[in-house]
Amino acid sequence: MRAGLAPGLAAGLILLAAASWLAPGAGEAAAREPGEAALRVSGVVLREECALPEPEGPYLALLPDGARAAAGEAAVALSAGTEGLMCAARDAARESPAAMGFALREAVLAAALDMPERAARLEAVYSAPDAGYELLYAPADALWTSRTDGYEYFAPSLLEGLDAEGLDGLMSAWPRQAGPLAGKYVTALRWYFAAYVPEGAGVEEGARVRLDFGSFAAAAVVESASEPAGGLAAVVFSSTEAPERALELRFTEAELSVGR
Repeated sequence: MRAGLAPGLAAGLILLAAASWLAPGAGEAAAREPGEAALRVSGVVLREECALPEPEGPYLALLPDGARAAAGEAAVALSAGTEGLMCAARDAARESPAAMGFALREAVLAAALDMPERAARLEAVYSAPDAGYELLYAPADALWTSRTDGYEYFAPSLLEGLDAEGLDGLMSAWPRQAGPLAGKYVTALRWYFAAYVPEGAGVEEGARVRLDFGSFAAAAVVESASEPAGGLAAVVFSSTEAPERALELRFTEAELSVGR
């Protein structure tokens, strides 16, 4: 395996990956129920997020984006060189199904794109030499992602008493971060979408709705709805469906369906 994946293993991994990619996932867009009215709304997504500053020196994320990390589970490795990072990848893959899955996906890409260097994680599972490394651990049960946008300070507490003017402030806010980030932990599965909704749309506090973001859809509940201003109300929706898919969202549009 030092020169790349064996043909049989590569073919098997490709078939395995293809099956998982083609299988329906949680939160996939579903058909609209009869009697639902839909309208297009725009807004912003907020979550409980804990940013991880980028370490000094080489580091390696041990989990794929969207992985669920248990409290105390290793998420990032630090080492002075590549051997230490590969040793960390080896140990993580042996202990964590998510880390092993990450290694397998990297190996599939290596085989499919003829990029042997992408097979390093899988090779490391079998052949990494012992070398020193340090680990950074998840502070709580959380979703991990290496994707950051500078809006990690957008906490759900900002939605308390939200009105149209407050939503204007969120929509026009600038990214804010002290330095480069290695990733972030999302420490709650419930996520929020604050959006402008036209007056008279029939969206009331406690109502159950459906939000379709194009790449996925989720059932949600209306947490609050402000008094309209200029024909628009600020409405806060929350959902616990498809939190891994919602990681890709920040400023976005959605098709809002309300049961009649």
